[in-house]
Amino acid sequence: MRSWLDSGALLVYLSNVVWPVPSLAAEQSFDTLPTVAIYDSVSLKLEGQWLPWGNVLPEEMFIATADLGGDGIDEIVVGAGYGQAPIVKIFRADGSLIREFLAYPESFIGGVRLAAVDFDRDGKDEIVTAAGRGGGPQVRIFDGFGQAKFVTGWMAYPESYHGGLTISAGDVDGDRVPEIIVARTYDNPNTEIKIFDHYGHDKKLGFTTTDYPGSLDISLATADLGGDGRAELLMNSGYGLDSVVSLRQVDGPLIGSWLAYRKEFYGGVNLAVADLDGDGKTAVVTGAGVLGGPHVRIFDTFGKLKSEFFAGDENFRGGVKVATGQFDKDPQLEIVVTPDHPSRASATLGRSLGIDVGTAQTLSAYENGFLIRSFLISSGLGALKTPLGDFSIWRKRPDVHMTGPGYDLPHVPWVSSFLGPYTIHGTYWHNNFGQPMSHGCINMYTPDAKWIYDWAGIGTPVEVFAATH
Repeated sequence: MRSWLDSGALLVYLSNVVWPVPSLAAEQSFDTLPTVAIYDSVSLKLEGQWLPWGNVLPEEMFIATADLGGDGIDEIVVGAGYGQAPIVKIFRADGSLIREFLAYPESFIGGVRLAAVDFDRDGKDEIVTAAGRGGGPQVRIFDGFGQAKFVTGWMAYPESYHGGLTISAGDVDGDRVPEIIVARTYDNPNTEIKIFDHYGHDKKLGFTTTDYPGSLDISLATADLGGDGRAELLMNSGYGLDSVVSLRQVDGPLIGSWLAYRKEFYGGVNLAVADLDGDGKTAVVTGAGVLGGPHVRIFDTFGKLKSEFFAGDENFRGGVKVATGQFDKDPQLEIVVTPDHPSRASATLGRSLGIDVGTAQTLSAYENGFLIRSFLISSGLGALKTPLGDFSIWRKRPDVHMTGPGYDLPHVPWVSSFLGPYTIHGTYWHNNFGQPMSHGCINMYTPDAKWIYDWAGIGTPVEVFAATH
């Protein structure tokens, strides 16, 4: 029986080793460096492999495909994840690097979300970027040379929002010019979808829904499923809710939905949409999110499963992102799969805190290995450095009078102790977060300290380390 992919299409996906034999049954490991490997879907012959980040193991990474040269052949665009400079890299399918550029100031380490589409109908796609968590809600557009195009960028939401964005692109109003669809990924009790033209003008076509309460990292994709020139919107709630893929009209009404993975899976679903085999029928490609295996599934637009495969070791638990592209002249598209969170492949279940007292000066909150939020801090200065090591929250107090050599601070709020006198707490006497300032404790903006106080219970693991970036 011929499967959905028995058309000779290539499967392009990330594993983490240089496989010595061209077989999906080969021994695989996802605990080392992520490698792009290209496989033929029928023969499973290894076609190529490459490391997008060299010997760096990223927290996460983002991908898109784009025909930047107008030759009918797509390039693979890779965006940096959290913890890296906001670099966008452009590769050929053989892994050769064409160029790279900074999408945002080099000091920003929140990640770069990607989309790609041809806005001006010149036959060449543009690259759309959106800032990840920690940055302002800025959207930018670049040409294939990494030069800003149309405008320098715009804020999709109020500048005070720093939770990160998810983006997609498609012609949602039938004017033959694609729009940019934007959603907030974090801190969003209501999911607000906004739609912009490529000059940053809000087209007032979006909607707000309460269908995804408490979700994180909404996934978006667009496709004209009705053949009327107007793209529909596909969504998944992201981490924290069931793996339901929802098909919606662009102004919000639900057309249909289906469960992409088992009901008990709450790691989110990454989406891509394309006519994979040139039969004129759109397929929906899904990748299991964080805590899921490298499980890629292909559905029709009614939610009927057509085919599925594991892009690597089934024991890998970092999840996978998916994209589609045309890397040769045959009528079939290829599928691109990358680790969603490669550095969290063997993450411990439960909640934990990671405190970087090095140059980054950040406190990050993880749940089941997935980064939930990250905050700027001020750690110990000079001889009063914060101790490094593995600890846990052992006491919590809402209000403490702190005294010591050179300081007397009443009513220090939201105090979480992790090692003897060393604590995480709110701070009212300075706002120079991002720089070492304390006597050894972790100073935080008071609302951030309260969030940690409420979120991290007694016994929550705390890792204090000093990374260099």
